[in-house]
Amino acid sequence: MRGLNGEYGFFEGIDLQKANLYGTDLSKAKLSKANLRHTNLMNAELDEAILDSADLTAIKLNNSHLAGARLRHAKLDSANLTFTNLSRAFVNGASLKAADLSEAKLSDAIFRFADLSGAIFLFAKLDSADLNSSILQGADLSLADVRGVQLYDADITNARLTYAVLVGADLSGAA
Repeated sequence: MRGLNGEYGFFEGIDLQKANLYGTDLSKAKLSKANLRHTNLMNAELDEAILDSADLTAIKLNNSHLAGARLRHAKLDSANLTFTNLSRAFVNGASLKAADLSEAKLSDAIFRFADLSGAIFLFAKLDSADLNSSILQGADLSLADVRGVQLYDADITNARLTYAVLVGADLSGAA
């Protein structure tokens, strides 16, 4: 299935666990409730795809594009999202425990009520992202660009912010 073009496809509830979908174009595809556990979607195009409530545990999405994608209540625990573009993505209520988002582009993304415990954001670009009421316990935001980030009522217990750029970030109510 490598290199598949599923643009605008309807794949709701599909089981693609452990599939190799390297370089696949699934832009604007509907993948709600899909099982994509341990799937290889490196270098894939998923801009504006709908992945609400999908299981993406331990997925490989390195260098992929998910700009404007919907991942509400999706499970991305231990996912590899390095160098991934999630700008303007809706990730409300999702679980990204121990996910690696190093050098990811997360500008203007919405992560309200998301669980980002233990996630890694080294050199990530989170400018103007909405992390209100999210859980960032033990997350590593070292060297991340978090200018203008909203962290109202977020749990940042034991989060590392070493050399993070916090200009204009709203930390009111964060604990």
